[in-house]
Amino acid sequence: MDERSPKAGSAEGHYRARMAQGNGIDNRQQRVIDRLVREFTKQEGDRLSDAVERLLEVKCDFLGGAPDDWDLRDVAEVLLDLHPVNVILEPDEFPQVVPAAAALMRFLAERHPSRAEMFETAAEGAEQMADQFVSEMADERLWAAEKRLWSRAQAEGVDLDDQFAMDEWLEEFSQRPRAERDRVLGTRGIPMSGLMAPRMAPSDAIPGGDELTQALDDAVMLRQLVALVRYVGESRGVGEMGEFSSEDTFELAQLLNTGDLQDHSGDPSDDDAPASDQLAGLDLIYQVALQADLLTLTDLGVTLVPGARASLATEATIELADAVFTAMLFEAGSAGSGERHSRYGFSWFVDEVDERMLGLLLDLYETETPVDVDEFGRHTWDQIEESYDWESFSESERFDPDNLDFYSQLVVEDTRYALGRFAELGVVRLVDASATTGADTTSGGRVELDVLGKVLVHRLVAEMAGIPLPGSLEHLSPVELLTAVAKLPNDAAVAELDNWLAVGDETAVERMIAAMAEVSPPQRHGAYHALLRLGPNDAPTCQQFEAVGLDFMALVYGVDTGRFDPSIFEMGNDPESWVELLATVAGLWGPEVAATGWAEQAAAPAGLSDMLDRAWRVGGDDTEPAIEAIGSGHPDKKVAKAARKALFKLRSAG
Repeated sequence: MDERSPKAGSAEGHYRARMAQGNGIDNRQQRVIDRLVREFTKQEGDRLSDAVERLLEVKCDFLGGAPDDWDLRDVAEVLLDLHPVNVILEPDEFPQVVPAAAALMRFLAERHPSRAEMFETAAEGAEQMADQFVSEMADERLWAAEKRLWSRAQAEGVDLDDQFAMDEWLEEFSQRPRAERDRVLGTRGIPMSGLMAPRMAPSDAIPGGDELTQALDDAVMLRQLVALVRYVGESRGVGEMGEFSSEDTFELAQLLNTGDLQDHSGDPSDDDAPASDQLAGLDLIYQVALQADLLTLTDLGVTLVPGARASLATEATIELADAVFTAMLFEAGSAGSGERHSRYGFSWFVDEVDERMLGLLLDLYETETPVDVDEFGRHTWDQIEESYDWESFSESERFDPDNLDFYSQLVVEDTRYALGRFAELGVVRLVDASATTGADTTSGGRVELDVLGKVLVHRLVAEMAGIPLPGSLEHLSPVELLTAVAKLPNDAAVAELDNWLAVGDETAVERMIAAMAEVSPPQRHGAYHALLRLGPNDAPTCQQFEAVGLDFMALVYGVDTGRFDPSIFEMGNDPESWVELLATVAGLWGPEVAATGWAEQAAAPAGLSDMLDRAWRVGGDDTEPAIEAIGSGHPDKKVAKAARKALFKLRSAG
């Protein structure tokens, strides 16, 4: 992301610096934004310029694409979705945003006459959203956790421009009681290390294929859940509290191999036979099945039946793993259940350990660096020790204020136990851990994401960032697909385009090319590169591009695939064609390639200087990016200067 200093003395600019959910603004987008704001201010004055700049930044950061490529849907999403959820503004700033959006659309209509009608529709639509925009900006129920957090910091007098003050406040907030954090964040008190969605890893770094299939097959917990749902069948009687009968308890503990019966006789008729909720391993599997909706209790609570998602539990699939992972992370917990803590009579710290699992998994995903298990457990205890009101425990007979070291060790054990359960799901693996003498436990070692964990956390991060799960766009028409992927991070867009072509029928390539002619240039660029990645048996021909009017893309495609020699292109007597070719190359490969690899050859025989002197008069949407590519990307300073002069003439004439 191209970070810039937020404006002093204002909340403007903080949506991106303080809320790491966007896709980022690249340098080229930022240059265009800066230019548009300058020209808007010159033409309209500076009353709305700050709001216009923020609109452009929000659009590029979250929706992607060119800063001046808008339609009514983009306006609606920026005003009624992204602003209320993510952008921090003072109430007296609300009324400026919608007029700024309408003014920006009409400003763009003047710059792009061929799309003037579309921009005017967007402007009128924006004006109709004014009342709803103000209402939703004031509705705190819509605020993302990040916006809640930084708004609270601002309300408590923290300068959002002071990174040191922000870090100091954030550390202090992290140590507040969970109930207070919940009130601010509207969440389950997720730890600060997990509050910000990390940047998504490249798709090619996420396991798939045979590696993922093997990981699913190896996941012990998935096999246990499939067996449990099969055991319950159409229905099975349970106790008033949902517990299994003694016979079912012992049979399931053996069937699922939970390791819970080591300290029991194995006879369900014994008076001291444990209930199912007293067997930690079995109870966790049972609770996960309930929370994942694989099983459900009837209204009377005495019959267990298949849940709404029981069909997932027929085999180990990524869908089942995702449902189970979510249930463990947010509902059932992993640090303990039932009476697992009978060895010391209480379970005060289990929720605290569970809540820190999300932050740990996100950190492992983002840094790809193993974490020392005991060190993480001790850090968790440090946070607990600082945040708990220990005096409130003094009335408990089981609490000893002089025995905090003992409680610290319990938290470390809980942390290791929780990670062990995630290891059974295949989410993490413990490395370099040592077996504990005389006990079925381990000590030391580090934890890292396992194969299945990389996939599941990747899906979670995609959900947190509002990005479709891989493959979820394959049902779209090609026009819908190109519109959708233009708003995704590049890596996610590449994966969706490649997948759409891979699963499509024999007409997929032809339909994709036809769609490219119907969308804007930025939306078609990703599709072009996806077609380039196809093997020789599936690749399109140049004639297919020409058939839908993409003649200059056909020329570039011919060169990129070795069909044409670029030396055959001489457009010195045709500045209109030269402009369109250069704009096409700049859009597909960047200004430097257009300037150094195409501009001079295509300007023959007239020469580049003569071409620049004529090209600025061509007009249209392609002229500015074509000349700008020479000005910014040509290594010859004289040529670059001539291009900038031509660009000045173009803008002065417009």
